[in-house]
Amino acid sequence: MTDLAHYYFIPTVREGLAAYISSVPAAGIERTEVHALLTVNIGGQPEPTIDTTTCDNNPYCKRVALYGPGDVLGFDASVVTRTDPRKNVHDFEPNFLAMIELSEPDLPWRFTPAGATDPVSGKLIPWLTLIVLKADEYGSLGEQLPPQDQHNAIPIRWVKGAKIAALPDLDYTWMWAHVQVTGVDGLEIVPPDDGSGTTPVAPLVNEIAADPDETESHVVARLICPRRLAPKTNYTAFVVPTFKLGLKAAGFVTFETTDLATALAWNKSVLTTDAAAATDLPYYYKWDFATSVKGDFEYLVRLLKPRELTELGTRRMDCADLAYDLAPCPSDAAIPQSDPEVLHLEGALISPDLCPAKWVNDPLPPPEQVAFQEKLASVINTPATVVQEGSGYAAPPVVPPVFGRRHSGNSTVNRAALSNWQNDLNLDPRQRAAAGFGAYVVQKQQEPLMAAVWDQLGKIEAANQTIANAQLGLGASKGMFDRLERLPMADFLWTTAPVFPRVRTQIAATSPVTTISKYLSGTSIPGAAFDHGFRRLLRGRGGIRKKQKPLPPFRAGQDILSRLNSGDIAAADVPPALKGIPSMCGVTETTLATLRERLKLPNRLPGKVRIRGRVIDRKTQRPIAKARVAVGVRAPRPAFLGRETSGSKGGFVIDVPESQIHSWLVDGSPSSRPTCRAFSQTRPTRRIFAKRPSPATPCARPCGSPATNSVSRRTRPRQSVKR
Repeated sequence: MTDLAHYYFIPTVREGLAAYISSVPAAGIERTEVHALLTVNIGGQPEPTIDTTTCDNNPYCKRVALYGPGDVLGFDASVVTRTDPRKNVHDFEPNFLAMIELSEPDLPWRFTPAGATDPVSGKLIPWLTLIVLKADEYGSLGEQLPPQDQHNAIPIRWVKGAKIAALPDLDYTWMWAHVQVTGVDGLEIVPPDDGSGTTPVAPLVNEIAADPDETESHVVARLICPRRLAPKTNYTAFVVPTFKLGLKAAGFVTFETTDLATALAWNKSVLTTDAAAATDLPYYYKWDFATSVKGDFEYLVRLLKPRELTELGTRRMDCADLAYDLAPCPSDAAIPQSDPEVLHLEGALISPDLCPAKWVNDPLPPPEQVAFQEKLASVINTPATVVQEGSGYAAPPVVPPVFGRRHSGNSTVNRAALSNWQNDLNLDPRQRAAAGFGAYVVQKQQEPLMAAVWDQLGKIEAANQTIANAQLGLGASKGMFDRLERLPMADFLWTTAPVFPRVRTQIAATSPVTTISKYLSGTSIPGAAFDHGFRRLLRGRGGIRKKQKPLPPFRAGQDILSRLNSGDIAAADVPPALKGIPSMCGVTETTLATLRERLKLPNRLPGKVRIRGRVIDRKTQRPIAKARVAVGVRAPRPAFLGRETSGSKGGFVIDVPESQIHSWLVDGSPSSRPTCRAFSQTRPTRRIFAKRPSPATPCARPCGSPATNSVSRRTRPRQSVKR
């Protein structure tokens, strides 16, 4: 089973040299410095370390100025992994807070020009802040390239006239930024052994610093806007700089010599003198969304108005007129005389201050209640009494049932044992009413309930059929085994011989598991003894044995298999060949070889080249028999080479003198290739196909070009066709 995911929340994450920032730069200095100290080891490699002490009079120490919010104009939008709500969503719940998630966990604190005020709690103001503004809370949006670089720089985007009253208090932005790690259990941060709490150790730190492709944990940084949203309102969310240096980088303000690097971009204290104060802010990322109407669960819960209800969850039940000669049921009211013969039936939901009435298990029940319960017990116990003691009734009595008798196995109730659940259920009219309601529901819904039961059982009929088939197969197997067990050993082996290759067994404790066929191959019994023909020959009721003289039954150890196993008899070897007398197999092979040699037609006569072809009708593609075919050449001089008449399947074979077509055979000269002509008295159109040269004539080419296997021409009656 896969372990459930565990969530870890970290207030601040810093990586690289920024993790060594411990102080705020002096007034007028924009960038924070750290001191890099190089310690030289004579016997080993130089080892760079970070030192926060002064670098004065130290040749191996270097002051390193780190980039701050005054050097940043924006960030790549691809680091934004998720926004809530999503972009252009118009039904966001107004009781939720807007947020943005970043894939780089240290990005919200990467350019903060200060260190954490408390290393243990990680309290550190991020250099990024998420704000959410309505359409009437800012003036307009703008965008332009920096004047110093019009080609490769990131454009500066800003929101003009943002009302400070709608902006969050920057002194508390550290509370609305954190890092979430989703991973396995056991990643808690453990403080070091010295107890200083300045350097948390693995494994959570390793999960944050690991490559996302090499770890199963999911790490994101999250910025949250603490503004309470209004329903049915359009909003725009902006990621803006937290510090004044971010405004200075965009050219909106100037950084004075008296300003600290941690000076905030805006101050809520100006609202005391100017409630409509506004400021221009650069932004790095934005998206639009809108909220929906109030209708979520929180809104519905707030609509609930508490009221004090007396006797909530009870219903009056009249017990005055009862059957079976039962006396009126005594009341369960605190003052029975005020509400006689009435019980209060309790429901599943009751008022918290309602005190349940004591009617059963009362340590001092009134005499009327005891008499009523004893009379009720005698009435509902009547069927069991009739069965046990015999019937004194003319007809079986019909009385109220004893609820729970099948569950408890007891068909009677006893007033003296009210601590038992069955007695409490049946002798309290209120609980009997609830049990009657349940029985009534089951009676009304019995068909759907039974259908639901069958649905829960699933394919019970198929399962029962499978069990029945297995039982049938088991019974048949037992019957067959009983029949085989009564057979003698030889007959048993002959009968079961077909399954020897598929049955695996272990003959001895030290022997390997193998098939019966492989085991028998190592004995003196030959495999032919279990052959189908041999078993058929020795079958007691077979056709061959019926024609033989009846033999008395074999004694133990005298059957053929036992004698073969003991070595008394052995299978005959291959009969020896007699010298001078050929065997039947030799005679057969010699005869076949002679017939093949005599029936073999020569592929080529000496000095001849054999040309094969077929005469086929162009339209029907059927062969034409008895067509006259002539072969000749035109170069180097015209010569007639041979003629033939096509056979029944249109085929013809013409042997051509090799000397007549020597130039065509050697260099493939087109002018000296043979020409085939077909003559017919009845059909004007012919197509001649020539086969490829046979292996016996590797130099011969068919009629036509060397790369062509068939040629067709349209002819007139009694005229030749060139091919």
